[in-house]
Amino acid sequence: MKRINQLALSSLAALTMLGGFGAATASAKTTSYSHYVLWNKPTAKKYAVHYKNNKSVLLNHPYKTAKKVKKVHNMNNYKHTTFYTYRHMEVKGGTIYYYVKAHVNAKSISGWVNKKNVRFGKINKAKVTATTSTQTTTTTPTSSSTPTSSSSSDNNSSTPAASNNSTATTPGSSSSSSSTPTTPVTPTDPATIAKSQAEKDFAAGKDYNANYSSDSAAQVAYAQAYYAAKGKVVDAAIKQAQTDYQNGKSYNPNYSNNSVGQTVYAQTYYGAKGSDLDNDFITDRAQTQAAQDFAAGKAYDPTYSTNTVAQVAYAEAYYNAKGKVIDDATTQAQTDYQNGKEYNPNYSNDTLGQTVYAQTYYDAKGTNLDNTFITNKAQAQATKDFAAGKAYNPDYSTNTVAQVAYAKAYYDAKGKVVDKQQSSVKTPTTTPAKTPASTSSSTKTANASASK
Repeated sequence: MKRINQLALSSLAALTMLGGFGAATASAKTTSYSHYVLWNKPTAKKYAVHYKNNKSVLLNHPYKTAKKVKKVHNMNNYKHTTFYTYRHMEVKGGTIYYYVKAHVNAKSISGWVNKKNVRFGKINKAKVTATTSTQTTTTTPTSSSTPTSSSSSDNNSSTPAASNNSTATTPGSSSSSSSTPTTPVTPTDPATIAKSQAEKDFAAGKDYNANYSSDSAAQVAYAQAYYAAKGKVVDAAIKQAQTDYQNGKSYNPNYSNNSVGQTVYAQTYYGAKGSDLDNDFITDRAQTQAAQDFAAGKAYDPTYSTNTVAQVAYAEAYYNAKGKVIDDATTQAQTDYQNGKEYNPNYSNDTLGQTVYAQTYYDAKGTNLDNTFITNKAQAQATKDFAAGKAYNPDYSTNTVAQVAYAKAYYDAKGKVVDKQQSSVKTPTTTPAKTPASTSSSTKTANASASK
């Protein structure tokens, strides 16, 4: 197994040396050294950097992030080359590395370099040209001095000599004429100097210097450059924060070592979440407060917080607590009624719980009062109405139980009277019916005697 891991690391290291920063990332994720990596992500844009000092070396992996870390290129050999950043990584201890790449003579040069060992910005081509021209100037006049003297000694060949000399000394004359482009090497233009200073100040985390220069043009150039640099950092931080939030990533407290970038990132991230604090903390605090408010008998507070997340969490917790009390009271009331238990006036010391219990209990009985009382009252009223000769009242009560009891009592009373009347009518009807029957019987007896 150990052998397989070593082979995997070696393969990833080889891919990184060929320019694949994705391989370096994969290596960091798959080795046991990944816990040294605090974060590893693409840079907001491709920043230009170049050689700074003798520590400017390119590594196959940042230190501590792989088993075998080695130097793959020495930037000292590419002093006049501009590299561009593709990723950056912070390791334990706070050191930040950039994964950089450049193309030199159709060859890709890449690797990880310590942020402290590179200069930001493109390499000054004017400085490189001037340096090269100066070196050419010092060597060329020696070889071309002979043709010059020969041309002065031979009038006939003066024209060719002069021609040859001018051709030979072209680098020299180009050098003397290129003394003009030497100016950008050490800028003297106030605006250029101001721009450079502004970028350095912002990169160093310094505040904008409102008193940088008494020269209005220089001050304006300084301001423009400073806020342009700040704007790039702000834009990158906003974009990264929105992307992180939308992709469900946690807030990254180590997004940037630039205070402006980190601050804007934090504000944007929590702005996207609708909060200036972590949602979990807000939710817990709101839920706790809602539970306390409900337990204390307080009404729901619709103005608990101006923060949407907090208010929603408060509302959910409050009504969840309220819903639980309602559900428990409803269940208990229904159980008590179904089991034949009497209404419990001391079910709960919570006003809401007791109210819901009472309503549910009496709803289960079909009334908000005891059925026996309603029934007795309805029956008494029905008997009274019938005795007074009043017609049946279909609108006696809106309570179903009361109305049914009233109807039953009314028609029971009416039914008794009807039965009594029918009983008194049937008595004379049955008596005459028996006489013919007895006569017939006596007649039959007489006929029988006569036949004998």
